[in-house]
Amino acid sequence: NNIISNNHEGIFFWNIGSDSHIIENNIIKNNDYGIKMPFSSNNMIKNNTICETSWDGIRITNSNGNVITENTFIDNARGIFVDEECINNMFFNNNFIDNLYQVVDVGLNQWDNGYLIGGNYWDDYTGNDSDHDSIGDSSYIVPGSHNVDHFPLMIQSQWIKNPLTITSSIPSESFIYSQFQCFVNVSGGILPYSYLWEFDDGNISIDQNPLHIYQNPGVYTISLTVSDLVGTSFIEENTIIIYGEDDQPPTISIISPEKGVYLNNRKILDLNLKFSLIIGMISIVVQAEDDESRVSFINLNIDNVVSKTFNDSYFSFQWDNSYKGFFTIEIEAFDLGSNSATQEIQVFKI
Repeated sequence: NNIISNNHEGIFFWNIGSDSHIIENNIIKNNDYGIKMPFSSNNMIKNNTICETSWDGIRITNSNGNVITENTFIDNARGIFVDEECINNMFFNNNFIDNLYQVVDVGLNQWDNGYLIGGNYWDDYTGNDSDHDSIGDSSYIVPGSHNVDHFPLMIQSQWIKNPLTITSSIPSESFIYSQFQCFVNVSGGILPYSYLWEFDDGNISIDQNPLHIYQNPGVYTISLTVSDLVGTSFIEENTIIIYGEDDQPPTISIISPEKGVYLNNRKILDLNLKFSLIIGMISIVVQAEDDESRVSFINLNIDNVVSKTFNDSYFSFQWDNSYKGFFTIEIEAFDLGSNSATQEIQVFKI
């Protein structure tokens, strides 16, 4: 985020072995050389505007594996110069506008990043776009040697056309000392991807699908940052609840029916019998609770006529009047620790 002007070199990679730097978001103008890169490899030059240089916007010598992307070169004597000792440098999604000479590359380098990402915008490109995909039908020959931009852009590049997207799978609940795994699938952007998981307990992981164990109960925020080759990032956060050890079963309350006489779902008489007398339909209402984790599901079984599972701690089920006779209503509740409790009530239905 600098404006660099009126120098011999705007930015100069001074020492041999100036590797793995990121130069981005600068305006570099009215210098003899915008950026000079001798003996400098694996650097990222991204999203800079380099203009009005009297020699080269970027001059790269004896350097390999650099990525030059999303820059705009305007009104330079020469946009980029790359010497014969340079290999495996990548140039894509740059704009070359009103330069006396766009580029000279006498090394062996790559001037596009495939069809989905594309190559560069050249204002002197004379090809057509017959299928209207914003990619030129013919290649752009890069001056200097045998390098080619196979997918020249028909409009100026302002963003990556294939956005970075992620789909993650992270549990919402777990227990202390219980190992779980997080998963993520990534698409778009520019390979390779890097991963940073932050687990909100002082631990991190750079694995794609890490394993983790929490030592203390609580509510934690798991943060995932995925970045691609050019530093485009996608950040996602998820909350996980960590419970303490759970070795106690849940408790069950059968709210309805209670012991007594019911007429079409309304209790009309309290009777201290071993069963409930039900005339017509009845709503079976159950509440289960767990003090150490939570209720995960409840099973309802009525002899051989009804079998239901409810993925909640509360349910209300309407049992119609088509069944007659003695029945046992059995309720079984399970918590996250796989502990279970059972309660039942006898009914006579007429």
